[in-house]
Amino acid sequence: MEECLGAPLTALQYERALANGPLKHDDRVKVVNRLRLEADMLRHALNMTVATINTLSPLPELPPEILAIIFSFAADIDPHRRVALGWVRVTHVCKSWRELALSITSLWNRELGNQSHRSFPTFLERAGENTPLHFNRETAAASGLAHDEQPYQALRDHSGRVASLKWVIGADSFTLVQILADCPFHALTHLDLNSDLHREARNITVILLLEDLHLPALRTLHQHNIFLPIRAPGLLTMTMTGSPFQPMNVRQALEKFPLVQNVSIRVTHIKPDQSEGGPPLELVHLKHLELAVRVGSGSIMHRFLCSLSVPDTACVTIRRLPLVDANDLSPIEEAFGMAADEDGELALAFTGKTMILYTIRRVDELQLPKVAVSFDKVASSTLVEVLRTGLVDQYLKRVTHLSLWPSPTYTSEDWATIFHHIHEVRTLTFTPHIPHQRASLRAVFEALGKVPGSQSQPELSPCPLPNLLSITLEHDVRPSKAIVSLQDDVLSCLQSRAEVGALQLQGIFFESYEEEAVVADRLRSLVKRVVWKHSR
Repeated sequence: MEECLGAPLTALQYERALANGPLKHDDRVKVVNRLRLEADMLRHALNMTVATINTLSPLPELPPEILAIIFSFAADIDPHRRVALGWVRVTHVCKSWRELALSITSLWNRELGNQSHRSFPTFLERAGENTPLHFNRETAAASGLAHDEQPYQALRDHSGRVASLKWVIGADSFTLVQILADCPFHALTHLDLNSDLHREARNITVILLLEDLHLPALRTLHQHNIFLPIRAPGLLTMTMTGSPFQPMNVRQALEKFPLVQNVSIRVTHIKPDQSEGGPPLELVHLKHLELAVRVGSGSIMHRFLCSLSVPDTACVTIRRLPLVDANDLSPIEEAFGMAADEDGELALAFTGKTMILYTIRRVDELQLPKVAVSFDKVASSTLVEVLRTGLVDQYLKRVTHLSLWPSPTYTSEDWATIFHHIHEVRTLTFTPHIPHQRASLRAVFEALGKVPGSQSQPELSPCPLPNLLSITLEHDVRPSKAIVSLQDDVLSCLQSRAEVGALQLQGIFFESYEEEAVVADRLRSLVKRVVWKHSR
Protein backbone atom coordinates (compact mmCIF):
# COMPACT_ATOMS: atom_id res chain seq x y z
CA MET A 1 0.00 0.00 0.00
CA GLU A 2 2.82 2.38 0.84
CA GLU A 3 4.36 1.73 -2.58
CA CYS A 4 1.05 2.51 -4.22
CA LEU A 5 0.61 5.79 -2.35
CA GLY A 6 4.13 6.84 -3.21
CA ALA A 7 3.81 6.03 -6.93
CA PRO A 8 1.99 9.28 -8.00
CA LEU A 9 4.92 11.31 -6.74
CA THR A 10 7.05 9.63 -9.38
CA ALA A 11 4.47 10.59 -12.02
CA LEU A 12 4.65 14.21 -10.91
CA GLN A 13 8.39 14.10 -11.39
CA TYR A 14 7.82 13.00 -14.96
CA GLU A 15 5.37 15.87 -15.47
CA ARG A 16 8.00 18.33 -14.30
CA ALA A 17 10.46 16.75 -16.72
CA LEU A 18 7.97 17.30 -19.58
CA ALA A 19 7.52 20.93 -18.58
CA ASN A 20 11.26 21.53 -18.86
CA GLY A 21 11.34 20.62 -22.48
CA PRO A 22 10.44 18.01 -25.10
CA LEU A 23 11.50 14.43 -24.48
CA LYS A 24 13.01 11.97 -26.86
CA HIS A 25 10.92 9.12 -28.18
CA ASP A 26 12.56 6.53 -25.90
CA ASP A 27 12.06 8.77 -22.89
CA ARG A 28 8.39 9.29 -23.76
CA VAL A 29 7.90 5.51 -23.97
CA LYS A 30 9.50 5.09 -20.54
CA VAL A 31 7.20 7.76 -19.07
CA VAL A 32 4.09 6.15 -20.54
CA ASN A 33 5.08 2.69 -19.31
CA ARG A 34 5.82 4.04 -15.86
CA LEU A 35 2.46 5.83 -15.68
CA ARG A 36 0.66 2.67 -16.78
CA LEU A 37 2.45 0.68 -14.10
CA GLU A 38 1.50 3.22 -11.44
CA ALA A 39 -2.11 3.16 -12.62
CA ASP A 40 -2.17 -0.64 -12.32
CA MET A 41 -0.75 -0.44 -8.80
CA LEU A 42 -3.37 2.10 -7.74
CA ARG A 43 -6.13 0.02 -9.35
CA HIS A 44 -4.91 -3.06 -7.45
CA ALA A 45 -4.81 -1.13 -4.15
CA LEU A 46 -8.33 0.13 -4.77
CA ASN A 47 -9.59 -3.40 -5.47
CA MET A 48 -8.00 -4.66 -2.26
CA THR A 49 -9.61 -1.83 -0.27
CA VAL A 50 -13.03 -2.53 -1.80
CA ALA A 51 -12.66 -6.25 -1.11
CA THR A 52 -11.79 -5.57 2.52
CA ILE A 53 -14.78 -3.26 2.89
CA ASN A 54 -17.07 -5.87 1.32
CA THR A 55 -15.70 -8.54 3.64
CA LEU A 56 -16.26 -6.44 6.75
CA SER A 57 -19.55 -4.86 5.68
CA PRO A 58 -21.74 -7.67 7.12
CA LEU A 59 -20.20 -7.26 10.59
CA PRO A 60 -22.55 -4.50 11.80
CA GLU A 61 -25.52 -6.67 10.81
CA LEU A 62 -24.36 -9.71 12.79
CA PRO A 63 -26.29 -10.56 15.96
CA PRO A 64 -24.54 -9.75 19.25
CA GLU A 65 -23.95 -13.44 19.99
CA ILE A 66 -21.86 -13.85 16.83
CA LEU A 67 -20.00 -10.59 17.40
CA ALA A 68 -19.18 -11.72 20.94
CA ILE A 69 -17.59 -14.89 19.54
CA ILE A 70 -15.56 -12.81 17.06
CA PHE A 71 -14.36 -10.50 19.82
CA SER A 72 -13.32 -13.45 21.96
CA PHE A 73 -11.45 -15.00 19.05
CA ALA A 74 -9.64 -11.72 18.42
CA ALA A 75 -8.61 -11.60 22.08
CA ASP A 76 -7.38 -15.21 21.97
CA ILE A 77 -5.06 -14.70 19.00
CA ASP A 78 -3.86 -11.21 19.94
CA PRO A 79 -0.21 -11.26 21.10
CA HIS A 80 0.77 -9.87 24.49
CA ARG A 81 1.90 -6.26 24.31
CA ARG A 82 3.11 -3.64 26.68
CA VAL A 83 0.49 -1.21 28.03
CA ALA A 84 -2.36 -2.18 25.67
CA LEU A 85 -3.85 -5.06 23.71
CA GLY A 86 -4.79 -4.75 20.06
CA TRP A 87 -8.24 -6.30 20.41
CA VAL A 88 -9.29 -3.44 22.76
CA ARG A 89 -9.70 -1.30 19.62
CA VAL A 90 -13.08 -2.94 19.01
CA THR A 91 -14.38 -0.67 21.79
CA HIS A 92 -13.44 2.37 19.66
CA VAL A 93 -15.40 1.44 16.53
CA CYS A 94 -18.88 2.49 17.57
CA LYS A 95 -21.12 2.81 20.61
CA SER A 96 -22.89 -0.53 20.10
CA TRP A 97 -19.62 -2.44 19.76
CA ARG A 98 -18.24 -0.74 22.84
CA GLU A 99 -21.31 -1.61 24.90
CA LEU A 100 -21.19 -5.19 23.69
CA ALA A 101 -17.47 -5.58 24.46
CA LEU A 102 -17.91 -4.08 27.94
CA SER A 103 -20.70 -6.55 28.67
CA ILE A 104 -18.49 -9.59 27.90
CA THR A 105 -16.69 -10.14 31.18
CA SER A 106 -14.66 -13.02 29.72
CA LEU A 107 -12.80 -10.48 27.56
CA TRP A 108 -11.50 -8.62 30.60
CA ASN A 109 -10.78 -11.41 33.09
CA ARG A 110 -7.91 -12.86 31.02
CA GLU A 111 -4.21 -12.03 31.01
CA LEU A 112 -4.55 -9.97 34.16
CA GLY A 113 -1.20 -8.67 35.33
CA ASN A 114 0.27 -7.80 31.94
CA GLN A 115 -1.53 -4.47 31.70
CA SER A 116 -0.07 -1.09 32.55
CA HIS A 117 -0.46 0.46 36.00
CA ARG A 118 -3.30 2.65 34.69
CA SER A 119 -5.25 0.02 32.74
CA PHE A 120 -5.05 -2.87 35.23
CA PRO A 121 -7.81 -1.51 37.56
CA THR A 122 -10.03 -0.94 34.52
CA PHE A 123 -9.64 -4.52 33.33
CA LEU A 124 -10.29 -5.84 36.82
CA GLU A 125 -13.44 -3.73 37.18
CA ARG A 126 -14.79 -4.78 33.76
CA ALA A 127 -14.20 -8.44 34.66
CA GLY A 128 -17.14 -8.20 37.04
CA GLU A 129 -17.59 -9.42 40.57
CA ASN A 130 -18.28 -13.13 40.03
CA THR A 131 -16.24 -14.07 36.96
CA PRO A 132 -13.20 -16.38 37.43
CA LEU A 133 -9.95 -14.48 37.06
CA HIS A 134 -6.94 -15.57 34.98
CA PHE A 135 -3.61 -13.99 35.92
CA ASN A 136 -0.64 -14.10 33.57
CA ARG A 137 2.60 -12.31 34.40
CA GLU A 138 4.76 -14.06 31.79
CA THR A 139 5.57 -10.84 29.93
CA ALA A 140 5.48 -8.49 32.92
CA ALA A 141 9.23 -8.53 33.49
CA ALA A 142 10.00 -7.75 29.84
CA SER A 143 7.38 -4.99 29.85
CA GLY A 144 8.77 -3.17 32.87
CA LEU A 145 5.75 -4.12 35.01
CA ALA A 146 7.48 -6.59 37.32
CA HIS A 147 7.44 -4.23 40.33
CA ASP A 148 3.80 -3.17 40.02
CA GLU A 149 2.10 -3.95 43.35
CA GLN A 150 -1.46 -3.90 42.00
CA PRO A 151 -1.52 -7.53 40.78
CA TYR A 152 -0.33 -8.74 44.20
CA GLN A 153 -3.04 -6.80 45.99
CA ALA A 154 -5.61 -8.12 43.52
CA LEU A 155 -4.48 -11.67 44.29
CA ARG A 156 -5.00 -11.06 48.00
CA ASP A 157 -8.40 -9.40 47.54
CA HIS A 158 -9.78 -11.87 44.98
CA SER A 159 -7.94 -15.11 45.80
CA GLY A 160 -11.18 -17.07 45.90
CA ARG A 161 -11.92 -16.16 42.24
CA VAL A 162 -8.49 -16.90 40.73
CA ALA A 163 -8.88 -19.84 38.30
CA SER A 164 -5.43 -19.83 36.69
CA LEU A 165 -2.12 -18.27 37.65
CA LYS A 166 0.97 -18.01 35.42
CA TRP A 167 3.81 -16.11 37.03
CA VAL A 168 7.46 -15.43 36.19
CA ILE A 169 9.02 -14.80 39.57
CA GLY A 170 12.32 -13.32 40.60
CA ALA A 171 12.97 -10.97 43.50
CA ASP A 172 9.22 -11.08 44.22
CA SER A 173 9.23 -14.84 44.81
CA PHE A 174 8.75 -14.61 48.57
CA THR A 175 5.85 -12.20 48.13
CA LEU A 176 3.98 -14.50 45.76
CA VAL A 177 4.61 -17.63 47.83
CA GLN A 178 3.44 -15.83 50.98
CA ILE A 179 0.21 -14.84 49.23
CA LEU A 180 -0.35 -18.43 48.10
CA ALA A 181 0.20 -19.63 51.66
CA ASP A 182 -1.93 -17.02 53.43
CA CYS A 183 -4.93 -16.63 51.11
CA PRO A 184 -7.59 -19.22 50.21
CA PHE A 185 -7.20 -20.14 46.52
CA HIS A 186 -10.13 -22.56 46.50
CA ALA A 187 -10.91 -22.03 42.78
CA LEU A 188 -7.35 -22.26 41.41
CA THR A 189 -7.24 -25.05 38.80
CA HIS A 190 -4.04 -24.17 36.88
CA LEU A 191 -0.73 -23.03 38.41
CA ASP A 192 2.33 -22.25 36.27
CA LEU A 193 5.41 -20.90 38.05
CA ASN A 194 8.60 -19.95 36.23
CA SER A 195 11.78 -18.76 37.92
CA ASP A 196 15.20 -18.18 36.39
CA LEU A 197 16.80 -17.61 39.77
CA HIS A 198 18.05 -21.04 40.83
CA ARG A 199 19.36 -19.77 44.13
CA GLU A 200 16.04 -18.31 45.19
CA ALA A 201 14.21 -21.42 44.05
CA ARG A 202 16.33 -23.56 46.39
CA ASN A 203 15.63 -21.20 49.29
CA ILE A 204 11.90 -21.38 48.64
CA THR A 205 12.02 -25.17 48.60
CA VAL A 206 13.80 -25.31 51.96
CA ILE A 207 11.55 -22.74 53.62
CA LEU A 208 8.26 -24.30 52.55
CA LEU A 209 9.13 -27.94 53.12
CA LEU A 210 7.67 -27.66 56.62
CA GLU A 211 4.25 -26.57 55.41
CA ASP A 212 2.64 -27.50 52.11
CA LEU A 213 0.53 -25.18 50.02
CA HIS A 214 -3.06 -26.45 50.05
CA LEU A 215 -4.79 -26.04 46.67
CA PRO A 216 -7.87 -28.31 46.69
CA ALA A 217 -9.13 -27.45 43.16
CA LEU A 218 -5.78 -27.61 41.38
CA ARG A 219 -5.80 -29.82 38.27
CA THR A 220 -2.58 -28.87 36.40
CA LEU A 221 0.76 -27.82 37.88
CA HIS A 222 3.86 -26.65 36.01
CA GLN A 223 7.03 -25.58 37.81
CA HIS A 224 10.11 -24.31 35.99
CA ASN A 225 13.32 -23.80 37.99
CA ILE A 226 11.33 -23.90 41.21
CA PHE A 227 9.91 -26.67 43.36
CA LEU A 228 7.14 -25.94 45.85
CA PRO A 229 5.64 -28.68 48.03
CA ILE A 230 1.94 -28.60 47.23
CA ARG A 231 -0.96 -30.69 48.50
CA ALA A 232 -3.57 -31.04 45.75
CA PRO A 233 -5.79 -34.14 46.08
CA GLY A 234 -7.45 -33.50 42.69
CA LEU A 235 -4.31 -32.84 40.61
CA LEU A 236 -4.27 -34.61 37.22
CA THR A 237 -1.12 -33.27 35.48
CA MET A 238 2.24 -32.37 36.98
CA THR A 239 5.19 -30.97 35.00
CA MET A 240 8.65 -30.06 36.26
CA THR A 241 11.26 -28.47 34.00
CA GLY A 242 14.58 -26.71 34.26
CA SER A 243 16.16 -27.09 37.65
CA PRO A 244 17.61 -30.33 39.05
CA PHE A 245 15.55 -32.38 41.46
CA GLN A 246 15.95 -35.07 44.07
CA PRO A 247 13.91 -38.24 43.48
CA MET A 248 12.92 -38.33 47.14
CA ASN A 249 11.29 -34.87 46.92
CA VAL A 250 9.37 -35.81 43.77
CA ARG A 251 8.18 -39.07 45.32
CA GLN A 252 6.97 -37.21 48.39
CA ALA A 253 5.15 -34.74 46.14
CA LEU A 254 3.44 -37.53 44.19
CA GLU A 255 2.13 -38.95 47.46
CA LYS A 256 -0.03 -35.83 47.73
CA PHE A 257 -1.49 -36.27 44.22
CA PRO A 258 -3.48 -39.54 44.49
CA LEU A 259 -5.41 -38.93 41.23
CA VAL A 260 -2.47 -37.83 39.06
CA GLN A 261 -2.64 -39.15 35.48
CA ASN A 262 0.26 -37.42 33.68
CA VAL A 263 3.70 -36.72 35.14
CA SER A 264 6.45 -35.05 33.10
CA ILE A 265 9.89 -34.30 34.54
CA ARG A 266 12.32 -32.56 32.17
CA VAL A 267 15.30 -31.31 34.14
CA THR A 268 19.02 -30.59 33.77
CA HIS A 269 20.12 -33.45 36.00
CA ILE A 270 19.08 -35.63 38.92
CA LYS A 271 20.55 -35.09 42.35
CA PRO A 272 21.47 -38.34 44.10
CA ASP A 273 19.84 -38.73 47.50
CA GLN A 274 20.01 -41.16 50.40
CA SER A 275 16.35 -42.08 50.43
CA GLU A 276 15.54 -45.25 52.28
CA GLY A 277 13.85 -48.16 50.61
CA GLY A 278 10.21 -48.91 51.19
CA PRO A 279 7.10 -50.15 49.46
CA PRO A 280 6.56 -48.71 45.98
CA LEU A 281 4.25 -45.71 45.72
CA GLU A 282 1.08 -46.81 43.92
CA LEU A 283 -0.09 -44.41 41.21
CA VAL A 284 -3.23 -46.28 40.26
CA HIS A 285 -4.54 -43.59 37.86
CA LEU A 286 -1.27 -42.88 36.04
CA LYS A 287 -1.47 -42.87 32.23
CA HIS A 288 1.87 -41.38 31.18
CA LEU A 289 5.18 -40.80 32.94
CA GLU A 290 7.93 -38.90 31.12
CA LEU A 291 11.43 -38.51 32.52
CA ALA A 292 13.88 -36.42 30.47
CA VAL A 293 17.33 -35.74 31.88
CA ARG A 294 20.21 -34.02 30.08
CA VAL A 295 22.94 -35.13 32.46
CA GLY A 296 22.19 -37.99 34.81
CA SER A 297 22.64 -41.58 35.81
CA GLY A 298 20.61 -44.44 34.49
CA SER A 299 20.90 -46.22 37.83
CA ILE A 300 19.34 -43.28 39.71
CA MET A 301 16.47 -43.16 37.23
CA HIS A 302 16.05 -46.89 37.56
CA ARG A 303 15.80 -46.68 41.36
CA PHE A 304 13.33 -43.81 41.06
CA LEU A 305 11.08 -45.81 38.74
CA CYS A 306 11.37 -48.85 40.98
CA SER A 307 10.02 -46.73 43.83
CA LEU A 308 6.80 -46.25 41.84
CA SER A 309 4.08 -48.75 41.11
CA VAL A 310 2.25 -47.89 37.87
CA PRO A 311 -0.62 -49.66 36.08
CA ASP A 312 0.15 -52.03 33.22
CA THR A 313 -1.69 -49.67 30.88
CA ALA A 314 0.59 -46.71 31.69
CA CYS A 315 3.19 -45.46 29.21
CA VAL A 316 6.64 -44.67 30.59
CA THR A 317 9.03 -42.58 28.46
CA ILE A 318 12.67 -41.90 29.37
CA ARG A 319 14.38 -39.33 27.15
CA ARG A 320 17.85 -37.86 26.67
CA LEU A 321 19.58 -40.64 28.54
CA PRO A 322 23.26 -40.22 27.59
CA LEU A 323 24.89 -43.21 25.92
CA VAL A 324 28.33 -42.98 27.46
CA ASP A 325 31.44 -44.79 26.32
CA ALA A 326 31.82 -48.53 26.80
CA ASN A 327 33.87 -48.08 29.99
CA ASP A 328 30.72 -47.24 31.97
CA LEU A 329 27.89 -49.48 30.82
CA SER A 330 25.90 -49.76 34.03
CA PRO A 331 23.52 -46.86 33.19
CA ILE A 332 22.89 -48.38 29.76
CA GLU A 333 22.13 -51.79 31.22
CA GLU A 334 19.76 -50.22 33.73
CA ALA A 335 18.01 -48.27 30.98
CA PHE A 336 17.57 -51.31 28.76
CA GLY A 337 16.26 -53.14 31.79
CA MET A 338 13.54 -50.52 32.19
CA ALA A 339 12.23 -51.19 28.69
CA ALA A 340 12.57 -54.95 28.75
CA ASP A 341 9.13 -56.16 29.79
CA GLU A 342 9.11 -59.95 29.99
CA ASP A 343 5.68 -60.19 28.35
CA GLY A 344 5.94 -57.45 25.74
CA GLU A 345 7.54 -57.31 22.33
CA LEU A 346 10.56 -55.06 21.90
CA ALA A 347 11.07 -52.54 19.13
CA LEU A 348 14.06 -50.41 18.19
CA ALA A 349 13.96 -47.09 16.37
CA PHE A 350 16.76 -44.95 14.94
CA THR A 351 15.89 -41.33 14.17
CA GLY A 352 19.04 -39.62 12.98
CA LYS A 353 21.42 -40.05 15.92
CA THR A 354 18.65 -40.81 18.42
CA MET A 355 18.10 -44.44 19.40
CA ILE A 356 14.88 -45.52 21.12
CA LEU A 357 14.18 -48.93 22.64
CA TYR A 358 10.58 -49.53 23.61
CA THR A 359 8.17 -52.29 24.51
CA ILE A 360 4.95 -52.78 22.60
CA ARG A 361 1.56 -53.34 24.18
CA ARG A 362 -1.15 -54.71 21.93
CA VAL A 363 -4.60 -53.17 22.40
CA ASP A 364 -7.10 -54.71 19.99
CA GLU A 365 -5.45 -54.16 16.59
CA LEU A 366 -3.19 -51.32 17.73
CA GLN A 367 0.42 -51.52 18.85
CA LEU A 368 1.08 -48.94 21.55
CA PRO A 369 4.40 -48.17 23.26
CA LYS A 370 4.49 -49.12 26.92
CA VAL A 371 8.02 -48.24 28.05
CA ALA A 372 10.45 -46.25 25.90
CA VAL A 373 14.10 -45.42 26.56
CA SER A 374 15.63 -42.74 24.33
CA PHE A 375 19.37 -42.10 23.79
CA ASP A 376 20.27 -38.77 22.16
CA LYS A 377 23.30 -37.95 19.98
CA VAL A 378 24.48 -41.53 19.68
CA ALA A 379 27.75 -41.61 17.75
CA SER A 380 28.09 -44.69 15.58
CA SER A 381 31.54 -45.48 17.01
CA THR A 382 30.21 -45.42 20.59
CA LEU A 383 27.20 -47.56 19.72
CA VAL A 384 29.28 -50.14 17.87
CA GLU A 385 31.72 -50.30 20.77
CA VAL A 386 28.89 -50.85 23.24
CA LEU A 387 27.25 -53.53 21.12
CA ARG A 388 30.45 -55.48 20.73
CA THR A 389 30.67 -55.91 24.51
CA GLY A 390 27.54 -58.07 24.35
CA LEU A 391 26.23 -56.60 27.62
CA VAL A 392 22.84 -55.60 26.17
CA ASP A 393 22.39 -58.61 23.89
CA GLN A 394 19.90 -60.13 26.34
CA TYR A 395 17.51 -57.29 25.47
CA LEU A 396 18.37 -56.68 21.82
CA LYS A 397 17.89 -60.32 20.88
CA ARG A 398 14.17 -59.86 21.67
CA VAL A 399 13.72 -56.92 19.28
CA THR A 400 11.22 -57.92 16.60
CA HIS A 401 10.42 -54.51 15.06
CA LEU A 402 12.92 -52.04 13.64
CA SER A 403 12.19 -48.54 12.28
CA LEU A 404 14.83 -46.29 10.73
CA TRP A 405 15.47 -42.82 9.44
CA PRO A 406 19.23 -43.29 9.41
CA SER A 407 21.91 -40.70 10.04
CA PRO A 408 24.26 -40.19 7.06
CA THR A 409 27.19 -40.71 9.43
CA TYR A 410 26.33 -44.40 9.90
CA THR A 411 28.16 -46.63 7.41
CA SER A 412 27.16 -50.03 6.05
CA GLU A 413 29.69 -51.63 8.43
CA ASP A 414 27.97 -49.88 11.36
CA TRP A 415 24.57 -51.21 10.29
CA ALA A 416 25.99 -54.69 9.76
CA THR A 417 27.19 -54.70 13.39
CA ILE A 418 23.81 -53.45 14.62
CA PHE A 419 21.92 -56.08 12.59
CA HIS A 420 24.13 -58.80 14.02
CA HIS A 421 22.82 -58.00 17.51
CA ILE A 422 19.11 -57.77 16.60
CA HIS A 423 18.80 -60.84 14.41
CA GLU A 424 15.20 -61.62 15.52
CA VAL A 425 13.77 -58.61 13.67
CA ARG A 426 10.76 -59.52 11.51
CA THR A 427 9.63 -56.10 10.24
CA LEU A 428 11.80 -53.24 8.97
CA THR A 429 10.18 -49.85 8.39
CA PHE A 430 11.74 -46.69 6.99
CA THR A 431 9.95 -43.73 8.58
CA PRO A 432 11.01 -40.09 8.05
CA HIS A 433 10.76 -38.97 11.68
CA ILE A 434 12.85 -35.92 10.75
CA PRO A 435 10.82 -34.46 7.85
CA HIS A 436 13.40 -31.96 6.60
CA GLN A 437 16.44 -34.24 6.80
CA ARG A 438 17.40 -36.26 3.76
CA ALA A 439 18.57 -39.77 4.64
CA SER A 440 20.72 -42.32 2.82
CA LEU A 441 19.09 -45.75 2.84
CA ARG A 442 21.83 -47.13 0.61
CA ALA A 443 24.10 -48.07 3.53
CA VAL A 444 21.23 -49.96 5.21
CA PHE A 445 20.43 -52.08 2.14
CA GLU A 446 24.14 -52.66 1.52
CA ALA A 447 24.45 -54.05 5.07
CA LEU A 448 21.33 -56.20 4.62
CA GLY A 449 22.79 -57.75 1.48
CA LYS A 450 26.27 -58.57 2.78
CA VAL A 451 27.29 -62.08 1.72
CA PRO A 452 29.24 -64.50 3.95
CA GLY A 453 32.98 -64.33 4.05
CA SER A 454 33.19 -60.54 4.33
CA GLN A 455 36.79 -59.55 4.73
CA SER A 456 36.02 -56.46 6.82
CA GLN A 457 33.73 -58.15 9.37
CA PRO A 458 34.25 -61.93 9.31
CA GLU A 459 32.78 -62.36 12.80
CA LEU A 460 29.26 -61.38 11.70
CA SER A 461 26.53 -63.87 10.81
CA PRO A 462 26.24 -64.95 7.14
CA CYS A 463 22.83 -63.28 6.70
CA PRO A 464 21.89 -60.05 8.49
CA LEU A 465 18.36 -60.10 9.96
CA PRO A 466 17.77 -63.70 8.88
CA ASN A 467 14.13 -63.71 10.10
CA LEU A 468 13.12 -60.54 8.24
CA LEU A 469 9.66 -60.89 6.69
CA SER A 470 8.68 -57.42 5.46
CA ILE A 471 10.23 -54.10 4.43
CA THR A 472 8.20 -50.89 4.26
CA LEU A 473 9.13 -47.51 2.82
CA GLU A 474 6.33 -45.41 4.29
CA HIS A 475 4.34 -42.95 2.22
CA ASP A 476 6.48 -39.99 3.36
CA VAL A 477 9.69 -41.67 2.15
CA ARG A 478 9.67 -40.00 -1.24
CA PRO A 479 12.54 -40.26 -3.72
CA SER A 480 13.47 -36.66 -2.95
CA LYS A 481 13.94 -37.49 0.74
CA ALA A 482 15.87 -40.73 0.46
CA ILE A 483 19.07 -41.60 -1.32
CA VAL A 484 18.30 -45.09 -2.63
CA SER A 485 18.01 -46.84 -5.98
CA LEU A 486 15.32 -49.52 -6.24
CA GLN A 487 17.30 -51.41 -8.85
CA ASP A 488 20.90 -50.94 -7.68
CA ASP A 489 20.27 -51.01 -3.91
CA VAL A 490 17.01 -52.74 -3.00
CA LEU A 491 16.98 -55.36 -5.76
CA SER A 492 20.68 -56.17 -5.36
CA CYS A 493 20.18 -56.57 -1.60
CA LEU A 494 17.33 -59.06 -2.00
CA GLN A 495 19.21 -61.06 -4.63
CA SER A 496 22.24 -61.35 -2.33
CA ARG A 497 20.01 -62.51 0.53
CA ALA A 498 18.37 -65.12 -1.68
CA GLU A 499 21.78 -66.51 -2.65
CA VAL A 500 22.69 -67.24 0.99
CA GLY A 501 19.35 -68.92 1.74
CA ALA A 502 17.60 -66.16 3.70
CA LEU A 503 13.87 -66.41 4.28
CA GLN A 504 11.78 -65.11 1.43
CA LEU A 505 10.17 -61.79 2.21
CA GLN A 506 6.41 -61.93 2.68
CA GLY A 507 6.02 -58.36 1.47
CA ILE A 508 7.80 -55.19 0.44
CA PHE A 509 5.88 -51.92 0.37
CA PHE A 510 6.94 -48.89 -1.71
CA GLU A 511 4.17 -46.54 -0.56
CA SER A 512 5.51 -43.41 -2.34
CA TYR A 513 7.19 -44.95 -5.38
CA GLU A 514 5.71 -45.42 -8.82
CA GLU A 515 5.99 -48.94 -10.18
CA GLU A 516 9.17 -49.64 -12.13
CA ALA A 517 8.52 -52.41 -14.65
CA VAL A 518 12.05 -53.89 -14.63
CA VAL A 519 12.26 -53.94 -10.84
CA ALA A 520 8.70 -55.29 -10.48
CA ASP A 521 9.38 -58.24 -12.83
CA ARG A 522 12.55 -59.27 -11.00
CA LEU A 523 10.99 -58.85 -7.54
CA ARG A 524 8.25 -61.41 -8.27
CA SER A 525 10.69 -64.26 -7.76
CA LEU A 526 12.13 -62.76 -4.57
CA VAL A 527 9.10 -61.42 -2.67
CA LYS A 528 5.63 -62.89 -2.28
CA ARG A 529 3.87 -59.53 -2.37
CA VAL A 530 5.00 -56.16 -3.77
CA VAL A 531 2.92 -53.02 -3.18
CA TRP A 532 3.52 -49.81 -5.11
CA LYS A 533 2.09 -46.32 -4.70
CA HIS A 534 -1.10 -46.93 -6.70
CA SER A 535 -1.48 -50.70 -6.37
CA ARG A 536 -3.38 -50.90 -3.06
